[in-house]
Amino acid sequence: MSRNFQAKPIVGERPTGAEIRDLVAPAVRGVAVQAPQEARREEVPDEGRARRPKAVPTMQINFRVSAEFARLIATEAEKAGGMRRWFAGLVQQAGHEVPEIDINPPTSRREW
Repeated sequence: MSRNFQAKPIVGERPTGAEIRDLVAPAVRGVAVQAPQEARREEVPDEGRARRPKAVPTMQINFRVSAEFARLIATEAEKAGGMRRWFAGLVQQAGHEVPEIDINPPTSRREW
């Protein structure tokens, strides 16, 4: 600990968990309680539930450009459906092999 920080001394006895429960119980009577996660997993069968695909490891790339070039990139990326798709398309047109995940990246939007 630093010299400037001093822990506040505890005055008196600390209440036990049972004492806290008894103090709070009247206020929370009738409020729904969440079931433990273990119990919830057992009740819900996995049948019919879509598994979430595993996230693909990614790297972030940053670079500086002029304002005009940034607007051009933003316009073209919007037409292509995103910056990652646009860059992947450019690299593929240049004759390089581009992973399918970069050409058609998964969306992070919630789909109902």
